[in-house]
Amino acid sequence: MIYSSLHFFCLLAFGLVSCSDEGTADPIATSSEVPEIYLKIYGATSITSDGTYVTIKTTGVPDHKSIYYASNSPLYENFSGTTFGGNNFQKNPNMIQTFSYSFKIPLNPSKASSVSATPLGAIGVSLNGVPFYNQYA
Repeated sequence: MIYSSLHFFCLLAFGLVSCSDEGTADPIATSSEVPEIYLKIYGATSITSDGTYVTIKTTGVPDHKSIYYASNSPLYENFSGTTFGGNNFQKNPNMIQTFSYSFKIPLNPSKASSVSATPLGAIGVSLNGVPFYNQYA
């Protein structure tokens, strides 16, 4: 589905202001045309611009500890407590893995002539490079 560039930009902007910087290395910006605001995405592997779009590439791996990392990872942290309502925590079978994400964002977004729903895949990127999804994913 095609969705509004303005809508996507708004979601990116939400991600830029709603996350905190945990202090990982600066992303690689390979063009002086990359607006400074995008350089706050410290979890990106690269941030480039062709003068029309900014392209943000990331592996999608968070920079915080989790039980969903492999147990030999320095970011692994065990958890065996309780959850909502005092229920015992049960780990799901998924693990954190790297992926190749590429977000192409217009430098000058404009309102689309028609609007449509966002897709079920990644629709934005957080400051730490982790993608975020719509409310149905």
